[in-house]
Amino acid sequence: MAKAPQLGSGGFGSLLEKHSRSQPGGRCSIGAILEDMDDKDAADFRLALADRKTYSSSSLARALNEYGYKTSHSSVQRHRTKGCQCE
Repeated sequence: MAKAPQLGSGGFGSLLEKHSRSQPGGRCSIGAILEDMDDKDAADFRLALADRKTYSSSSLARALNEYGYKTSHSSVQRHRTKGCQCE
């Protein structure tokens, strides 16, 4: 298996390493919200995330904000499309 290229130490290379998807346990804000929720709320939210016909990313973000979690539709969308640190 080919080894990933190594970034330079210090400067921007260090910053990139900090934000790498390969960081163990990395989570986006939606992943953190799911971890913070109790099991029932997290299960309901996961079902809503999977149901794109019924729940838009904007509507889910509004519901989360009303429930006390500050987030945006773009964070929900990024999590849904697996473009975040969680995946």
